[in-house]
Amino acid sequence: MGYSLTLPCGCLVYVACDPHTGLAHTRTIDRRGLHCGRLGHEFGSRVYLWDLLPDPDDRADPLLPAGEPRPDGSPVYSRNV
Repeated sequence: MGYSLTLPCGCLVYVACDPHTGLAHTRTIDRRGLHCGRLGHEFGSRVYLWDLLPDPDDRADPLLPAGEPRPDGSPVYSRNV
């Protein structure tokens, strides 16, 4: 039992799960991306959980549609791009 994830670099990661609990126990590179530059992304190499998390420096600035209230009640400003 498991599933696959695609990393931002294009590599495909297989996540193996325990069939009884559904908890992930192993993550390995199943296929390397064509333009991946990471040396550790070889077929069969282990992928740690923190490698699956998004890079905090690449966070997109989420914008709410103008007029939609924020959960905390603060005003919403639209941005012309």
